[in-house]
Amino acid sequence: MMKLNLSDKRVKVFLSALAFIVLGFLPYLMSIDNSFVSDDWHFLSITANSSEPLYSYFTSNYKGGSQGGSYRPMVNVFWFSAYSLFGLNPEGYHILNIIFHTLNIFLIFLIIKNLPWFSSTKKKILAWSSCIVFAFLPNHASAVNWISVINDTMMTSFYLGALFSLLKAFKAGSKLYYLLSLLLLSLSILTKEMALTFPLISGLFICFYAVKSKTDWKNFLRKILYIVPHGLIILSFFVVRYYTIGLFLSSYKGPVYLSFAKIYRSVTSFFLSNFLIDEPRMILTGFLNINFLASTIALCCIIFLGIIITKNRNWSYFPWILGLAFILSLIPVFQFNINFTPTLIYMNAEGARYAYLPSVFVAVLVGFIFAKSWVFLRSNSSQARLGLLIGFCSIVSLLGGQLLVKNFRWNTASQVAASTLSQTKEILNQNQSDGVVLVGKPDSYRGAFIFRNGFKEALQLTTNRKINLDKILSIWAGTVYK
Repeated sequence: MMKLNLSDKRVKVFLSALAFIVLGFLPYLMSIDNSFVSDDWHFLSITANSSEPLYSYFTSNYKGGSQGGSYRPMVNVFWFSAYSLFGLNPEGYHILNIIFHTLNIFLIFLIIKNLPWFSSTKKKILAWSSCIVFAFLPNHASAVNWISVINDTMMTSFYLGALFSLLKAFKAGSKLYYLLSLLLLSLSILTKEMALTFPLISGLFICFYAVKSKTDWKNFLRKILYIVPHGLIILSFFVVRYYTIGLFLSSYKGPVYLSFAKIYRSVTSFFLSNFLIDEPRMILTGFLNINFLASTIALCCIIFLGIIITKNRNWSYFPWILGLAFILSLIPVFQFNINFTPTLIYMNAEGARYAYLPSVFVAVLVGFIFAKSWVFLRSNSSQARLGLLIGFCSIVSLLGGQLLVKNFRWNTASQVAASTLSQTKEILNQNQSDGVVLVGKPDSYRGAFIFRNGFKEALQLTTNRKINLDKILSIWAGTVYK
């Protein structure tokens, strides 16, 4: 019998690749067979009925118009490419989304392994623990299950790729990696506007590196100049966006008005969505926001005390850098938050997908706490490390269990969507009248969308009968499917 030589580099690469595939695909295996839901049909309809060349979407909104809407041409590239490959077969679309998610796990590993300020052992522990946590965060369910919001997983792949390339260029002075970082950032911002935070995040880590290496001011300014071209790419995007769809910094939903209370509500709701779902998340988020003043003061005191305690440690301010990176990455969605009060849509966690990119920093923070504790316990008994490992596995199991619950909801929502569409098509085929009224069209199932949008487009694409969409009146269900 042939034995695996674990010291062989090729074996290590194979096992590592297998581990990333398992981490990325295992939690979402049930999602591959899910049908299209809600806005998926809207994008499919745009793609199927478009007569414009693909490059035209780089000078128009996602529907081919010139006013309003969103300017995300790489999303159109995805839909056109996927439609040409898979047509109306949803499995291929889901697999592509999971591949982007798996790539993000791998990029987190690469970025951490190339950080210049940790020992090799600590980086290895930090990299694997961060990847494991990221793979099982429950607020990823909508981003990975819902094809319509593939812009979150796609944008994060380009974003992390740009960050990794910039890090390699920063360490080795490689022009090729530097140019690659500029290209990937361009693709990222053309996928979703959340990539505008890249210069802030990369600048933050450059500042941290300068402090750690005690760089003088001249060298520090020289390093900061690394990200000036990246900032120009972001600025250029918004100029093009303005001349293309008439919006510069405004949201496609209108002007953005912010207050400290709104930002606090956004940050706390998105942060807690990484760890909790349903009643526990809603209760804790609601408590923090109802007691806004007291919780803000308490949080500031905890942060101040933590900075004092960690001031003279050799790992210094890294966890605070991660916390600040999390907040900075939320800047484009400060106007949003995740529902924390009972509403018509029961236990709706709509908006959790906005935390996909910011959750990278949360996962690394949790991984850092584990890695630091593991290294700290190296001189203690093995029982202490075993206890730490059991605790870490318990946390991952809790996160994974909640993710599984949310994935089951998306699976149920897709089954209801397929059933609703099938039954409606049967009615239309049997009834030759000019119009039809559909009462009680299901909106969502506990936060997983069914047919909030896209129902008419689904009928148009899947029925043999030519349908006048203006003669289909669908009345949304006042209560969600249960």
